[in-house]
Amino acid sequence: MTADTAIILLAPGGAGLGAATVDEASRLRDALGAEVAVTTAEILDDAPDMGAVWVDVIEIHGALDGLEAAVAGMADRLGGRVDAAGSAVVVGGDRIIFEKDLSTDLEPVKLFYALFRDPAHEAERFSKLWYEGHVEYVKESPYVIHYHQLHADSVTTARVSALAGFGITDVAGVAHELFSNRDHFVTALEDEDLDDERADVGEFTDMARNRGILTRIRS
Repeated sequence: MTADTAIILLAPGGAGLGAATVDEASRLRDALGAEVAVTTAEILDDAPDMGAVWVDVIEIHGALDGLEAAVAGMADRLGGRVDAAGSAVVVGGDRIIFEKDLSTDLEPVKLFYALFRDPAHEAERFSKLWYEGHVEYVKESPYVIHYHQLHADSVTTARVSALAGFGITDVAGVAHELFSNRDHFVTALEDEDLDDERADVGEFTDMARNRGILTRIRS
């Protein structure tokens, strides 16, 4: 698997993490080069509780040759503004499942949903069940506009998270999805017709550890 995407999930340790995240993203852009896209997102003020402690996200797409050097020591740079033990870097290959047309008058919200592998499944089996099986449920959803799956390279993810100084090193994947707005997302959460989709996630992940964050894209 070619690693072309990294998602950094940041938990707050004190005030000022949002501004520090924007500064860190700017530093990463300079370090990784113009051909690498670096964006940030922040949790919505009225986001539904999905168990996550994260409030800020940095998303990186492109050639990641310089990623390890770029993220090394991130926890130290962010200092007391970040809870290093509760933060993570996830590195792997991004799979675009679908991208529906997005109206220019929308300000969509973005879900980042971190998946932890059920120990009963090897990494290859986890990836197969998620990519070849679960996507069939999501394709039927009337709510999701864009749906991507970041399949983590477990060795690289563990190494890069440790280099960054973060404590969560075993995220197996991140579903990142666009919805037209918060209300549309909440409707999806409450839709009983999606119960089979939600149940399917439990077939290959550790539901007790899975976490989500609904965000507003900054840049």
